[in-house]
Amino acid sequence: MSIVGGELKNAKKRLKVQHLMTLAESARPNLSHSDKAKAGEANFTLGQCFLEQGKVAQALAYFQTAIDKCPESAKYLSQLSKAHLMLRNDEEALTFALQALEFLQGETDANTHNTLGYVLTRFGHHKFALGLFEKAVKLNPNSIEFRDNLARSHTYFGDKRSTALQYEALLKLDPLYGKAHLGLAEITKCTAENNHIDRLENALEKASRKIEIMRIQYALSKENEDLGQSEESFKHLHAANTQFMSNVKFDVKHDEELIGAFLDVYKKTSTKNISKIDDKVLFIGGIPRTGTTLVDRILSAHSSVESAGELQSMPLAVKQASGTNSKIVLDIETITKAGKADINAVGRAYMTNARLHVGAKDSAVFTDKLPLNFMYAGFILKALPNAKMVCLRRHPMDTIWSNYKHLFGGGARYHTYSYDLISTARFYLAYLKMTDFWAQEFPEQFMILSYEDLIADQRSETANLLLHCGLDWEEGCLDFHSSSKAVATPSANQVREPLYTGSIGKWKRYAKELEGVRLFLIENGVKV
Repeated sequence: MSIVGGELKNAKKRLKVQHLMTLAESARPNLSHSDKAKAGEANFTLGQCFLEQGKVAQALAYFQTAIDKCPESAKYLSQLSKAHLMLRNDEEALTFALQALEFLQGETDANTHNTLGYVLTRFGHHKFALGLFEKAVKLNPNSIEFRDNLARSHTYFGDKRSTALQYEALLKLDPLYGKAHLGLAEITKCTAENNHIDRLENALEKASRKIEIMRIQYALSKENEDLGQSEESFKHLHAANTQFMSNVKFDVKHDEELIGAFLDVYKKTSTKNISKIDDKVLFIGGIPRTGTTLVDRILSAHSSVESAGELQSMPLAVKQASGTNSKIVLDIETITKAGKADINAVGRAYMTNARLHVGAKDSAVFTDKLPLNFMYAGFILKALPNAKMVCLRRHPMDTIWSNYKHLFGGGARYHTYSYDLISTARFYLAYLKMTDFWAQEFPEQFMILSYEDLIADQRSETANLLLHCGLDWEEGCLDFHSSSKAVATPSANQVREPLYTGSIGKWKRYAKELEGVRLFLIENGVKV
């Protein structure tokens, strides 16, 4: 489900497709031209046209023909790589992206550099991607897409100054560009002397696209929170989330049923053989905004561990094992059919895909911190019996509030619950039930870690964490924030600082607005 749509965006896309179709019609006579350069360009143009229309398989075929004609074209290879990525052919996507890099010297097409940066980011090659985005912007400084990718890439490395420069440049190109407004708000600790309130209010008054209005409202909420204006902060946030939920068909009952399906499938198949795969992976999971990135940084600060980031490898392995044809990676049919699959095949598929990513490629032990790992624990701990899993728990009110006030990728499918307070509370209850079950079922492999306990006693809780993961004590794990490694999550800025207590109890500033949630939790037996 996406909210990136809108009349203006759709109109621009239609114009782009129409332009490409005009080019495609003129290119058709040259598809089999004896001149390989002309034939390659013609097939590439047809491929672009199909890609813009979402016909990825057809696009891939034309891109492949273009490569057959011109095998050293970085431009053609980059789009072939992107098409494979969209079809979840990760190995092929990475292979063609790396091939494209070999022929990139002298390439003046900005989109080629941007596309390769996008693909390589997905596999954790953040340093390569940063350079590619910089080159794309240099070649086409007026592209909003290219600058936005560059800004995000700087964020991964904690470079607030460079990030801010790119966001300000974006606002010169488009003063109503919500991503830039929100990005600046997120990396800035606002004060009475240093804030963007007036500019944001002016942009909100002029904005017409729903997604931009929403992002600007989130930015206003964050900056007002910094300034201690809790009522004003909540007003903007509530307006944004209410508007979003009025435009989507969502019932948190679906999420509850999804979690229930995972548990039911596990219970029906738990007596089946465990796989014989001996790879050791450290899985981290939990509801977002509960400390999963923090734990990932602590573990990857250990000399024996590398972080592979938020991998989609287990969801893809389960989807592959299920054999279902739906485009959705996670649904009840997929879970049910995967429960009958060969668990060894699930483990092998996971490791094959995971090893494509930086961090997992050459490391004997690596972390996988996809928050949704908690749902897949039954598959994970049977498919990889040497794996360990850590799931985070944070105070229920802080968890619900921090989810409600975070814009997850413009409407990410599996976080739609977060735009409604009671839906978030219900998701939290389902999470408690599920993680309690896994902890009982896998007492040696599955650990529940309290965020508040980790903050209160960093040394002892870090020692317990390392012991659970089978790692020797290393003092450097206390100094996790000094690492210069990229962090491609919303917590990229926070985990570059020492542990602090500032986020604990933050919900209390909004106690009046959150009273209904508090009462709901109490009625359902949760201590708040």
